[in-house]
Amino acid sequence: MVLSLGLVPTAAYATPTTHEVPESIKGLIERYDALILERHGALTVGHDLMEAYNRMEKLEHSALVILTALQLGRVRLLPPQEVEKLIQLRHLKRLDSC
Repeated sequence: MVLSLGLVPTAAYATPTTHEVPESIKGLIERYDALILERHGALTVGHDLMEAYNRMEKLEHSALVILTALQLGRVRLLPPQEVEKLIQLRHLKRLDSC
């Protein structure tokens, strides 16, 4: 998940249909490919519609896997230093594709 989609932050709650919504994602949308919108759902971006769609599919699949693991009773998280290694690998992979 970290390699293919990156970290997925949660944007603060914003009242629907107001200027608060774009304000809540303004600082995040340029740095992340996927966001959780607190109490709203999720948002993904991409170079085109298909890439954004595929990222949403990955996000939803990952959420289902995490939910299932939680229901089974034990989720083993990667240590923070391993997550950081994956973030760095993802960054290098993105630089190579440019």
